[in-house]
Amino acid sequence: METLHPGVYIQEIPSGLRPIEGVSTSNAAFIGKAQKGTLNKAILMTNPQEFENAYGGYLNDSSLSFAVHEFFSNGGKKAYIVRVAGAGAIAADISINDRKGAKTLTIKAANEGAWGNKLDVVITDGQ
Repeated sequence: METLHPGVYIQEIPSGLRPIEGVSTSNAAFIGKAQKGTLNKAILMTNPQEFENAYGGYLNDSSLSFAVHEFFSNGGKKAYIVRVAGAGAIAADISINDRKGAKTLTIKAANEGAWGNKLDVVITDGQ
């Protein structure tokens, strides 16, 4: 750079460092309590209906569903959800005995939560 006149000159010198790059704000992670779904594992959700199908609806004592729905309402694209539960949470199950009293079938909910207590099983005689 030539300095032909007196004054203040700005000269940019590359430092070799890269500037801080922006990151996407359309991705997020949420951890919280939900009605149902996989426990302690991050699962990718891409819309609120997918979240509701996998984790259930709103709970009075958890803000997870509210936060996820607001995230998607405000333009969010990808949300990783981690469902947590209290220690000792178990999946509901029931054992069915045959006519002689021998245990022949155990039916178990897909994952932990009180939602499994509301499932119905109907067994009828074969024809």
